[in-house]
Amino acid sequence: MARKRQRASGGAQSEREIAEQLDALYAELPKLACKGKCWKCCGPVLMSPGERERIRREGGVEVPTVPEMRREHRTMCPALKNHRCTVYTARPLVCRLWGIEETMRCPYGCVPEGGWMSEREAVGFWLRVYTIAGWPMEKEERLTPKQVAERLRRYQEGVARDPEGMARVQPEAEPPRGLRRWRRSR
Repeated sequence: MARKRQRASGGAQSEREIAEQLDALYAELPKLACKGKCWKCCGPVLMSPGERERIRREGGVEVPTVPEMRREHRTMCPALKNHRCTVYTARPLVCRLWGIEETMRCPYGCVPEGGWMSEREAVGFWLRVYTIAGWPMEKEERLTPKQVAERLRRYQEGVARDPEGMARVQPEAEPPRGLRRWRRSR
């Protein structure tokens, strides 16, 4: 029997509907010709309950929450086998943003078509995923579906008022300061 998840508008949606909506959203992301070298970065990741359930259902892999992985001293994603993702088609947004969002640039030189997505644009994708598939359990702040929808509405209003931060970052641009620090600390 298919589970139902409460949506922000109040009605329930099936796992199939969630997967279809996520796939439509993911299709909007820039394309990236991945070299497959970034597997070392596949560690504990934050994801929505709907994404976690989809991985379990479609890939047969139980992905623990970030706190669970830390308690178990796990550093690599359980879906990673022989340096490859076994749930690639069902992977969550954070894995899809890796290499295409300006603060998560690929350390192996992969560059997305059209340049890197701004951090501001990525926030919109996060809010849309959470609206579709639920707020992550491990986040300290607890939001209801209606609160997530309200945040998304406010975000969209802000973008409409000031679309400047939505421009893609071109490949010749320097990585954000935090990313340079992150790379050196690896």
